[in-house]
Formats: sequence, structure tokens, C-alpha cells
Amino acid sequence: MKQFILFSMIGTAMVCSVSSCNVSTSDTFDPFVDGPLIKTDGTTLSLAAEISRLGMRSAGELLRIEITSDEVRGVYLLKRDALQTSAGVIVGGGPVNKAFTHVVREDGELFLFIDALIGSQATASIEVDTSSTAVPALPNQRIQIVFDTDFLVDGLFDPEATGEAGDAEAMDFLSSIQPTVRAEILTRIQQIYDGTGVTLFGPDDAPQEPFSTLTISGQRKLATGDELDGLEVVGCSDVVVFGELLSDATRVDAGNHELADNAIVYVGSFRGTGTCNAGLIVNSTNNIINALSLSGAHEIGHLLGLNHTALDGIMSSAPSFAIQRQLQFQRSQIALDVGRGDEVFTTVIQDPQLYFDEILAP
Repeated sequence: MKQFILFSMIGTAMVCSVSSCNVSTSDTFDPFVDGPLIKTDGTTLSLAAEISRLGMRSAGELLRIEITSDEVRGVYLLKRDALQTSAGVIVGGGPVNKAFTHVVREDGELFLFIDALIGSQATASIEVDTSSTAVPALPNQRIQIVFDTDFLVDGLFDPEATGEAGDAEAMDFLSSIQPTVRAEILTRIQQIYDGTGVTLFGPDDAPQEPFSTLTISGQRKLATGDELDGLEVVGCSDVVVFGELLSDATRVDAGNHELADNAIVYVGSFRGTGTCNAGLIVNSTNNIINALSLSGAHEIGHLLGLNHTALDGIMSSAPSFAIQRQLQFQRSQIALDVGRGDEVFTTVIQDPQLYFDEILAP
């Protein structure tokens, strides 16, 4: 279990650079008012703050942005949050070390938010070009959901839990429910993303390219290296990864610029081993369907550019086994990994429906 640090910037002064962030008890500094105003004329410059003002922007403008850094993990476009003081809500974003564009959807002030490891010695530069007259159409994201042939049998069958006499019966049961589980996962994820501008396809469909892929895999993946950093494991034989974007180094597709990326759900990781994990979801078909559906929706959220959040919704960073209820996308602060197994909850707000409206065609 990760240790969580609640880091609220409401009512405090925040003096942040890309490499550090110091919070004082004064309430005189508001980064959305007092932060640096950066040029948007194509000038290359260094960024000294996590949050910078891009000034008033007009609907239809096309921003061309490039952040160059070895330490920054992502860059986001914000607008001032109408419901919370000294906070911004994500309306777009893009990769680091690769130019990207952002279409301004409505008149208003925009801000640049740099996602960097706290304590890192990161540098960044930016170029913004607002001179274009050709505004590209927003994409309608297509995602195909595919399944390993025996995703349940390979993933959830545990001979140590059944013993030799129960092996055949357990395997036959998992094999028999695979068609039902597969169909229900498709239905439930489609319901979750209904009305978002995302079109979901099943394994037998042939979506028009480009399209992204979510694979429901029977694999079991153990956490290694940085994934274990700072975790205290008590009474469990394994620490596992439940799902991720591929390649392994990918965190989120900020701004949804990659329309042919891939994500995976590791069914085998839900089986559990040891005294604390055994039988996590395998005690009912409905629990299996709920857990894999919510995990699939979570990974699709990363494909679209959503981050982990501080609430126990679909984008919560901790896998939720509240499997008797259907979790939803919720408006919440985003949770940033600071590189020590800890997370910081910022007052950068993620509102999925607003974000989808900004980055996807209606």
C-alpha cells in the first residue's frame, strides 16, 4: 500500500519550481494570479514554475507547445476552476520532448502545469505558436477490447487453492463462465464511457484505424524496481501490477495525442497468493466481472490521458475491491507520484467529463 501525503494548496502560498515546491502559511501567493506570465510568440524560454500563465486565449486558437526536459513527465493545459479557489482544471496536455497542439475550445485564461518529480533537477523550454489559421478537427477515439483465449483459466486458476481433487472442477468452471464474463466486461465498459466521445469495439469488430487496444490478459505481473520503492509489504508473498499502459514506461497519454496506444489488464494479478490476497475476486462471477470491468475502464482512462485521483472512483491509484458497487469517474484532485512510493494530492483538478469534452469530438 502506498503512503499518501495530503498536500493541499488551498489557502496557502505556493512557491514552486520544476525542481522543488515550498508551501508557506501565508495566503498571499496564488499561482493562478501571481504566477509568471510566459510569452506565446514562439520564443524559447526556461520555465521556473510548475504553474505558468498563458494569458487570455480565444476559442479556435491552436497552441503549438513543446516542452524539452529529461525530468518532466508530462505537461497539462489548465483553466481556472470555477468551483474552487486557487485551483485549475485539466483541459488538455501533451508529451515531453515532442511538439503537440492544443485547440482552445472557449475564450478564457489558460495555464501550463508541469508534472515533474519533486526534488529532481529538471529544466524545460516551451514554444507556443498561436498564428495558425487551420484548426484541426478533434479526434473520436476508437478503442478495441480484446481477450486472451483463456484469460480466466490462465489468470484465476490456482492449484494451490483447490488441491488436486478440485483442479478439474475449478478449471471447468472458469472455462464455462469465460463467454459470459467477456460479454459483460464489454457491456459494462461501454456503459461507463457512454457519451464521452470514445467508441468501444469488441474483439470481433474491425475498427477504422487508428485505434487503441485494451487487452484482458491471463498474465500475472509482479511489481519490480521502482514499483516497489517505498512500499512496505507485510504478510503477502507477492506485490503485483493489476494493469498498465504499454510500454511499461508509459504513465498516461496526456491530452490523448496517441490514438493507437495500448493498455493491459493482468487477470492473473487478481488471483492473489499468500494469506492476505488469496481469493480476492474469485468468490463470485459478478465480482470477477466488476473487478475486471473497473480495471479495464481505469486503464482506458490512462489511454485517454486521465491521471490517478485522490477519490475512490475509477481513477483511484489503489485497486478498489469495493466490488459490490459500480465505481464512477469522479471530479477530484490528481495524485502525483513523487518517486518514493508516496503521492502528493495537488489542487490541479481532474474533471473527466469536462476533459473529454475538451479533447474529443462531440
